[in-house]
Amino acid sequence: PLLPLLWQKFFTLYLARLPSCGAADTACVGDKFFDGLVNFSLLKRIKRRLQENVDYFQGKLDIKDEDNDELGRKNFYSACHKVFRAFSLWLEEPRLQESNVLLKNLPPQYEPALLSFIMQGNEFPWYDYLDYEKLKKEQQTCIRTWRVANFRERTNVNQPLLNPGSRIESSDPKERILRRLASYDAPKPPPPMGNFAPMLPRIDMSCKEDMFKGLDQCFKILKQFAHNYTLRLSEQKALDCSYQELIPQLYRSVLNKVKKKVPCKGRNQAVHCSGAAVIILEMQEARINERIDHQVQTNRNAYEPLLAKTLQSPPLNLLTASVTVQHTVKVLQSQLKCNPSTAELGVELFYYILSLLNEETNAYLPTRTLFTICLEKLGQSHICGVEYEMPRLLQTILKEQNLGVYLA
Repeated sequence: PLLPLLWQKFFTLYLARLPSCGAADTACVGDKFFDGLVNFSLLKRIKRRLQENVDYFQGKLDIKDEDNDELGRKNFYSACHKVFRAFSLWLEEPRLQESNVLLKNLPPQYEPALLSFIMQGNEFPWYDYLDYEKLKKEQQTCIRTWRVANFRERTNVNQPLLNPGSRIESSDPKERILRRLASYDAPKPPPPMGNFAPMLPRIDMSCKEDMFKGLDQCFKILKQFAHNYTLRLSEQKALDCSYQELIPQLYRSVLNKVKKKVPCKGRNQAVHCSGAAVIILEMQEARINERIDHQVQTNRNAYEPLLAKTLQSPPLNLLTASVTVQHTVKVLQSQLKCNPSTAELGVELFYYILSLLNEETNAYLPTRTLFTICLEKLGQSHICGVEYEMPRLLQTILKEQNLGVYLA
């Protein structure tokens, strides 16, 4: 039923006039649509399809009035027959491709009025040629199909029989669902759930002793990794210093003498040759010192695994210890807001972490960063603004002046 609109759009493109600088309009490009062997065969199919439409509407018009159930639509079929016959003529007429074509000189079969709309680029749809009755029927069919598919309407397809037997579906939807589910394979049981140990150890914060007892292992791990890092760093520095000392000694200069005898090739008979001349060449040759080269290779062989070990990702126990300490600080800050009497725990942890700062923990970046962050958080929540904590803080600064940068 929408076929006339499709053909209207086709001829709007097929007979479109192209503007140019020299004239108001020029020839269209419709003849270029079907250049080539493949496109020419497509043109034949289009012509055949148009002729089929013309024959279809001609057949509707040839039915006798007494046998025609659609007598009231005869005018519509006549209009469609004319427009499709005009479509076929437009496709066959080469004069329409020219720029100087006069539409008023064309025969009435060409429908000059419609053709002028096409050439003017008027794309307003020709609704007069749409079969509204057929469109309405197809819409109703699609709506009913959708309602049946979504169980909005009952049909003989999904209605149960009046006398269901033992092998026929019941009218009760619950029974049908349960029976259908029973026909499937039994589902597999869920996988067993394991009781995994918590990643972070539980820290008892009821008193100071219990809190430090729970955190003792975490601080030991942090200090041990800082100590191991310092040892590796010292060993690496020693290897680098030794390497720098060995490289200048890797090559040694050796005096090399070369003797060359040059015979006399003169042909002067008056001069007597006393024999071949001996030429001595002396030069300093750079040679690798085998002993130093062996020491350099040993040095690098020891350096590579040490460097690889240093670049490894932090182990899990180090991460667990670090997160546990940070979590404890966060809990202490939360408890302080709810119960100010627990402030002593945060203060003692602050000074304990402060006592852990030394050359080893400062040289190891993870411990230095962790301790600095914890000191900053505990200082802001438990020390800053608390008047009775100021004397102890001042005494600590005077006793350990190197810690002033962390307590400022």
